[in-house]
Amino acid sequence: MNEYMSKGKATHRKERTINSDYDIVSQYQSEFRGFAQYYLLAYNAHKLHKVKRIMGLSLVFTLTNKHKTTSRKILKKYKATIDTKDGSYKVLQVIEQRENRKPLIAYFGGIKLAYKRNATITETPTKVFTLRSQLIDRLKNNECE
Repeated sequence: MNEYMSKGKATHRKERTINSDYDIVSQYQSEFRGFAQYYLLAYNAHKLHKVKRIMGLSLVFTLTNKHKTTSRKILKKYKATIDTKDGSYKVLQVIEQRENRKPLIAYFGGIKLAYKRNATITETPTKVFTLRSQLIDRLKNNECE
């Protein structure tokens, strides 16, 4: 949690600004999903909203820092609503268009943060620091590492 904060407030992650917007949102979502799925076994899982808020602000600040713009413009550009089996959620969504194929979509949020007695962990939190080719480039080219 401290990696998303500085002096008690959410802050940007400068090391991620070299990645594409799609990669940045995917990384944040992957880390948050792993963290949330682990703690959904706790009876007070609803308190994860604070973590989601801090990570969401850090994501917005990271994109703001990358594009040298304001948070309001980033929110206006990427704000979306998605429907899941648990309901409708406001998320930050990046859509990467591809030729002759379905677009790639990455979003942050969209996870129900409530106690699940029978929750299973399907993904572990990951820290991805890439100095290699972008995820979006590999997906567009249908290449695997």
